[in-house]
Amino acid sequence: MRHIAATAKRLCERQIWPGLACWLVLALASTAAIAQVDTPALLSTEPLPGISVADLATRIDVIETRTDLSTTERELVLEQLRAAASRAEAAELARRSAAEYAAGLQSAPETIAALSAQSAMPPQRDALLEDADPVAMQLRLAELQAESVSLHGRQRKLAEQLRAMESRPAEARAELGELRTQLDRAPTPVTATASPLLAEASRVRQEAAREEISARIEMIEQELSSLPTRKSIATAQHELVERRATAVDAAIEDMGARVVSRRRQRVEADAARAREFEQSLAGQPAEIRELARDSVALRTETSQLVQRLDRARDEQRRSRNLLDDAVEARRNADQILAIGAISDDAARLLRSLQTGLVSGEQIKRRMGERNRALVDLRVRHFKTQQALRDLPPSDGQRASTASIDAREHLLGQLVEHRRAGVADMADVQQQLIDALSENNAIDAELLSASAQLHGVLDKRLLWLPSTAPLGDDWLQQLGVGVGWLFAPSNWSAMPRALLTALRAHPVRLLLMLLTVAALFGARGRLQSALPRLARSVGHRDDNFGTTLLAWAATFLLALAWPFAVASIGWFLGWSGGGFASFLGQGLLSLALLWLMLGLFIDMCRPKGLFVAHFHWGPQGTKRLARALRVLLLMIAPTAVLTGMTDASGDPELIDGIGRLGFMVGSLASAWFLYRVRRPVDGAPTTARAPGAWIRRVSTGWARVLVAVPVVFAVLAAVGYYTSAKEVQSRLFTSGWIILAVVIVYYIVIRGVMVASRRAAYLQADSLHARALAEARAAVGGEDGQDGSEVLALQNQQPEIDAVTVNQQTRALLRAAFGVALAVLIVGLWREMIPALNVFNDVVLWSRVVEGIGESVVAVTLSDVLMSLLIVGLTAIAARNLPGFLEIMLLPSARVDSGTRYAIATIARYVITAIGLVIALQRIGLDWSKLQWVVAALGVGLGFGLQEIVANFVSGLIILFERPVRVGDVVTINHTTGTVSRIRMRSITITDFDNFEVLVPNKAFITDTVQNWTLTSPITRVVLKVGIGYGSDLRKARAVMESVAAADPKVLRSPAPDVLFTRLGDSALEFEVRFYVAQIDDRRSATHSLFVALTTALREAGIEIPFPQRNVHVHHVGRVDAALSGAAPATPPER
Repeated sequence: MRHIAATAKRLCERQIWPGLACWLVLALASTAAIAQVDTPALLSTEPLPGISVADLATRIDVIETRTDLSTTERELVLEQLRAAASRAEAAELARRSAAEYAAGLQSAPETIAALSAQSAMPPQRDALLEDADPVAMQLRLAELQAESVSLHGRQRKLAEQLRAMESRPAEARAELGELRTQLDRAPTPVTATASPLLAEASRVRQEAAREEISARIEMIEQELSSLPTRKSIATAQHELVERRATAVDAAIEDMGARVVSRRRQRVEADAARAREFEQSLAGQPAEIRELARDSVALRTETSQLVQRLDRARDEQRRSRNLLDDAVEARRNADQILAIGAISDDAARLLRSLQTGLVSGEQIKRRMGERNRALVDLRVRHFKTQQALRDLPPSDGQRASTASIDAREHLLGQLVEHRRAGVADMADVQQQLIDALSENNAIDAELLSASAQLHGVLDKRLLWLPSTAPLGDDWLQQLGVGVGWLFAPSNWSAMPRALLTALRAHPVRLLLMLLTVAALFGARGRLQSALPRLARSVGHRDDNFGTTLLAWAATFLLALAWPFAVASIGWFLGWSGGGFASFLGQGLLSLALLWLMLGLFIDMCRPKGLFVAHFHWGPQGTKRLARALRVLLLMIAPTAVLTGMTDASGDPELIDGIGRLGFMVGSLASAWFLYRVRRPVDGAPTTARAPGAWIRRVSTGWARVLVAVPVVFAVLAAVGYYTSAKEVQSRLFTSGWIILAVVIVYYIVIRGVMVASRRAAYLQADSLHARALAEARAAVGGEDGQDGSEVLALQNQQPEIDAVTVNQQTRALLRAAFGVALAVLIVGLWREMIPALNVFNDVVLWSRVVEGIGESVVAVTLSDVLMSLLIVGLTAIAARNLPGFLEIMLLPSARVDSGTRYAIATIARYVITAIGLVIALQRIGLDWSKLQWVVAALGVGLGFGLQEIVANFVSGLIILFERPVRVGDVVTINHTTGTVSRIRMRSITITDFDNFEVLVPNKAFITDTVQNWTLTSPITRVVLKVGIGYGSDLRKARAVMESVAAADPKVLRSPAPDVLFTRLGDSALEFEVRFYVAQIDDRRSATHSLFVALTTALREAGIEIPFPQRNVHVHHVGRVDAALSGAAPATPPER
């Protein structure tokens, strides 16, 4: 220890790197203290006596090869053993990590000595001479840049390690407490019904779990004991790497400056020589002088590119400095946040760190401009390379005469000068492209670091005051802001900024002007298109496309003015910064607000979406539009002010006029909410205005909505300006999301209405066509009539309420939109309110996920709630799917009702199965865990529930094979009726007495079923008619044929037929056979034909006998008298 103290004294007396020396001394002291503990046992990587991975692997192999075990028992035992093997592997990894921590402690003195020696060495300077070869300088510069990238990457990695070490002690102690609690728990007893093999496997798994917990406890204890030393070593390494990175960056900057200086000198010298050579060519032919001027212009452009390259290098240096500042700010913020509770002083420090960060919008704007410059440079570089390839070769042919030799010599010199100039330009262009690309990479890293730090600080500083309450200081800030807003210097610089923007992007400005002109030119046609599109709403020719076209026309109407304002904002933003750029950002904020409010205003037009298509009340919609216009006028200036101040980034402007604009906008929003919900003349006072969802908001909640913006204004006044602005921004975004979802819901409901109306019209057309055919058949051929008087049936329209659609479809859509709205709102507020993340922190149980390896995944309360939500949505979807399919999808397929019912039922089963699988997987019960339970249950199902399962499977077969369909008329087991429902267990048949008979599905598969309407609804009816003996058979047959042919329900093809079938006891029996088009026509046709046949046969004088039986009595009384010896009785006289 005395040696350590002496070393500390020597290191701390040094003037160079005192912080590093102190960290090394601290590491050495902690190492010496820990070295007193006996650590050799910890270095062993051998597992403790007990369960080993190899032993478990052997047991698994043995169980897999045993044939005397049942499949279920084998899988259960293997599952236990595999889990034990996974635990044993985790225990070995934990022991290995603990040994590594202990080995690190033992090697710490050597590591510290090496770091001390490195810290004592003076920084090395690059030995490259000033007059070194340019190629050697470029190579050395590339080596230094590669080393710098590596050093900065290692520096960031060490910084991340140090940040993790700062928070690791608390996390490790919490883990230790949880692990010790698990270790102290009593092992779970094995069930008495388990087999000895399964009980042993369960015991092995529990023992492996306890060994893993013990190994993890040992690992964490070693981690905590070595943490101070490791932290000290990492800090020293970080400072050494930072020292080396600083030296390398300085060498890069020096080397880059030397390279750029030489390049600039060389390019300027080449340009000077080109100008001298051009002047020396006075009196030469025009062609030669033109080539010389081109060479001078080429050298001048190259010189300009070199200047741009110098500026890019300077910008790169500034970006690196900003990145280093951001990294340092993140480190400082982590140190402050690691303290725990944030005091006022800590909050001010964090606010200062947040204020010092560069704006993300500025970085994005700079990267965008740089990307556009890169595109232009790459195109020019490609053209330069093409020009270099197109130059003639240097060894051309020479002419014979002296005059031609001199001319060719000059041309050759000019060509060589041009070749050298083009090559130099291509080289400088490539270097500039590389420099700009590297600047973009640095800015992207800077943007990521700033965004991460902003996210961390926003969460912790949201509920802390961001500025002082309103007072004299605020009045001074307000005065400064007003002076800045109306400063003559700012407005006098506006023309120059506009000229700069015009020079930078003339084509874009022209395109924007053409777009604005097109939008304003189309306003008249768009306004006249809305009433024209509204004419067909509610009529037979209504179409969902008209609503989409009306929405598109409304959007284009609302886009004109906002796009014009946004164009001015974009144009001002191209000026390169300053007041004009800030004003452009304010105008962009105004344009976005104008577009949202203007879209709703245009939707409130008398023939717009709300009134004509959604059927909102016209009076309430008009009041809503008036309130929106006043709101737009009130908050337009505040949007510009807040946008300008936020873009400036000046805290004095933000807290001054920016806060004033926020408070005024909040009060204007409160007025709007009160105006809309006012009970006397507000928007929802009419019967249907503007939508039932507004009227459902109670008066109490309406008052709360009005009070919320006022509360935000008060919070901003008392100093919580940032908090109020952030929360109000999210609330407004939530409101716009709700309104957007409501509008989309009404648009979808409108489509459902149109589809429902179309389905009703199709059904009505079918009924009308059938009635027309029956009427024509009834009156056709009589008195020359053709049934034209019944054509009016086609023009009759069904009485359909345009608002009433299928309730199942509405319920399904409400559920879908409700879930979408909830997901959007929760996602918007999730990062701000930690309470929304609490469900992820409540761990209920864990599950093992098998993949490349096995990992344990926690099942949280959020997973269970999400699983319940999935089950609920599955139930809603399965219950309401038939209505949705009936209205939206199946009518266009032109399929019969039975097919529609089968499709809907199968879809219901599929949705239920998918929803249950997803819900079970969410909580860890996937098929690999359930298959053996299902196999075990299958045995019980085979004995106890086999009839239910048979009926269910039979129902699936019926749905797929479709031997019977909903609407079919069937006969089974002496039951005849119409199939009304096909369920999982049975089929419901409604007989002709309107009784519902439940027949098991299995009966339709195993028994004989007579389906009257399977392939065709045409059926044959047989009527038995008897005539008296002695009647004219030919005449009777002709009468019956004429009666059958005259009935309108009897089909002409196949034609009716009359056959003499048998000689009956009482009559000559005939059969009248005919066909009807529908099963429902059988009874009515039978009735009408029996009536007509009775009448026609009576009129023809043909008797229809009733059954007769003659009884002949052959003197029964005399026989009895003779047998009894008495006199026969005398029959009474008549």
